[in-house]
Amino acid sequence: MAYPHLRGGPAPAAPGAALGQDAFAGYRRLFDGPLIANHGFDRETGNAMIEAGLADTGSATSAS
Repeated sequence: MAYPHLRGGPAPAAPGAALGQDAFAGYRRLFDGPLIANHGFDRETGNAMIEAGLADTGSATSAS
């Protein structure tokens, strides 16, 4: 597999609420290659996933 492109779990309860990172963390432990995360990230939440080491990049669905 070249890379997994993962969608996160349920949507946040409210706009601006923290996203659950458990699913991404679980796959990161299993796969050491490039990992793309998608869960409706904006710039801040997408960068936080990358900085936490849970993804190498994100595919945003929000332009904010």
